[in-house]
Amino acid sequence: MKTQAITRRARLGTAIAALAIALGTVGAASPAVAQPTAAKPAETLNLSKGTGSLVRLSEPMSDVFVANDTVADVQVRSSNQLYVFGKGSGETTIYATAKSGRVVYAANVRVGNNISSVGEMLRLAMPEASIQATPMNNLVLLTGTVANPDDVAEAQRLT
Repeated sequence: MKTQAITRRARLGTAIAALAIALGTVGAASPAVAQPTAAKPAETLNLSKGTGSLVRLSEPMSDVFVANDTVADVQVRSSNQLYVFGKGSGETTIYATAKSGRVVYAANVRVGNNISSVGEMLRLAMPEASIQATPMNNLVLLTGTVANPDDVAEAQRLT
């Protein structure tokens, strides 16, 4: 009888030890795994509808992605050159990747009405002012400095 009690205690002790080990590994920290970080656009292209910009890449790319091709699109000129053109008002992003999948170019693209003509009109009407016109969410954002408050109203009227 004594040997049976000792054997039961030994089995019970082994079972408790196994359970403790199993529970301990559930809460244990697993090794850290590096998560890929998303590339954020480093530049912003401001385009008017129907205009474009030639972009030269620092290294060859193999793929191009446009988030919203109703706003802007891309023509690949070579593995190191892209032609980005504005199609419709709005904002989108463009990414170019190398064969390895690494991002070699990333840009926000804002497309609006003919912003360059708005800028020229502001420069002609107020040569002493320093105003930049930027398309944003189907609006024109004016930033800069003017000589007096009346020039602010004039700039808003011209846009």
